[in-house]
Amino acid sequence: MKISDSGHLGEEIVAGLKAKLLPRIAQWSLRTRNALPESPLPQSGYRDLYFDDPERGSHWDHPRSNSAERISAYLALSRALADDACREAAVGYADAMLDPVYGIYRGPEADCVGQVWYWRDMSSYMTNYTMRVPPAMFELFDETGDRRYFDAALLSGEALLRCQRENGMLKEYGLPANYRELNLSGFDYAAHPDYCTDYKINSRIGYATFAFAELSHRTGDDRYQLALERLVSGLRKFQNPDGSIPSDLALKGYKPITPLVKNHFQGYVLNGCAAALKRMPDLQELREFTLDLAAHLVRQQRRSGGCPYGNIDSVSPDEPGIWKSTTAADTALGLKILHEVTGEPFWREQANRLLTGALLNVVQTPEQPDWDGAIPIWIPADSGNTRIVPALGGYFHFSTVLGLLR
Repeated sequence: MKISDSGHLGEEIVAGLKAKLLPRIAQWSLRTRNALPESPLPQSGYRDLYFDDPERGSHWDHPRSNSAERISAYLALSRALADDACREAAVGYADAMLDPVYGIYRGPEADCVGQVWYWRDMSSYMTNYTMRVPPAMFELFDETGDRRYFDAALLSGEALLRCQRENGMLKEYGLPANYRELNLSGFDYAAHPDYCTDYKINSRIGYATFAFAELSHRTGDDRYQLALERLVSGLRKFQNPDGSIPSDLALKGYKPITPLVKNHFQGYVLNGCAAALKRMPDLQELREFTLDLAAHLVRQQRRSGGCPYGNIDSVSPDEPGIWKSTTAADTALGLKILHEVTGEPFWREQANRLLTGALLNVVQTPEQPDWDGAIPIWIPADSGNTRIVPALGGYFHFSTVLGLLR
């Protein structure tokens, strides 16, 4: 092997690190389901676990999130390690999501049917979480043959169709009439009027392209390809000249609610659009949109040396502690899929750059099992003599696993 063959060398480095660290990563993944606070609700997982809050100390944040791509990550870990515990975790996570109230809604509120409950301690049915359901549930149906998962994918697909607006974007949420009695934390929507609205949605909705592509493929229903094309057309109109996407998109017209760019959201969009393009490679507008977005993200990554949470050219004064490079590689999946679609090795080489950084930062603390094997979101700077533990987050960890095992 020539040392100048950076692509080959990158594959070798990632493969070596993966062989050493994957069992550890899998064990932390499994522990995320066992470390929840006691609750009578179905235990489907959590979103973020932070250890760097000086006031609250070690604590769970936003527990019991219905984040369906974890199903795919558990299945990928199960195959890679021949680990039945990971397969059981995928099934258990999905079964918890089938809860008709605190999972995929099946009740009297027609507007909410098929929508998935957001964080269990909040209280709304969120499109940005519903969009992740169909691909993962279809994959689990393939694995198990259990028709419940196929039907869940269809139910959420119908909800996504119902949510789509004239400009291609999708309505943000559904709020049941009895949300106060369902709301475990007492979250007050009246006091937070910008949290869920009927005039905007954040740009993560671009991941719904993957859901629509899978639904079209599985059902042959023309409505899903039409919805995909409408969504892509809308996203293309919002796209900035540098390929980036604003954080919050209007549901009417094509003017962004805020010009702020958040690369964390764009990682969702890249992963979803690349997967949709793999399924439907002849959709030219989807190809152009995805490649322009990927080029923007790669420029950001190469300049920052990591996977920036926010646009490094537009630092948010409200989030100075997190508007920096992440150590997780949550865009690696989309970049690897682009390599498969285009045949261009550049995309896979960049994915391997990110994965190498992520693997080198995997926490290895066997004396503290709650941290051991986690892929940090970012590693904060040292503060005097006080050790600040990295922020550990479910989405970043599981999306990196999906990129690693693609």
